[in-house]
Amino acid sequence: MDEKNNGALARKPLGAVEKAAPGAKRILSGMVGETLAMARKQAIATSPIDQIEELKRFWKLWEKGANYFCGNGVTQNYAKAVKCWRVAAEQGDTGSQISLGECYENGFGVEMDFAEAIKWYRKAAERGNTDAAEKLVALSAKMSKPQ
Repeated sequence: MDEKNNGALARKPLGAVEKAAPGAKRILSGMVGETLAMARKQAIATSPIDQIEELKRFWKLWEKGANYFCGNGVTQNYAKAVKCWRVAAEQGDTGSQISLGECYENGFGVEMDFAEAIKWYRKAAERGNTDAAEKLVALSAKMSKPQ
């Protein structure tokens, strides 16, 4: 036990799930559980070399999109960032799926569309990306708040 806090255990900060409304928690816990179970079943059955080449292709597309998004070495252009990320996202790149979901969630380069954001976050979560699962929870909590 730690003498500084008189034996009290440190509390873990609340995450998005703990902060979500009770109804959203119920829905999301089911969604996230289903999504992670599906991801485990969908292990990619390709050679390690093919996987590395695929990751390199995805990285190049994601990086190109990030450069357009931030204006690194090119004129900032959210629509071009979305275009790059969509190509990789449609091929299963989870980083691009998350970036595309964030664009739809916030209206960068596309019309703001929470349903489309959820679609891309869910695709990434189904491939085992825990950041995407957390974004699903956070967006659902955001949607359940009264305006």
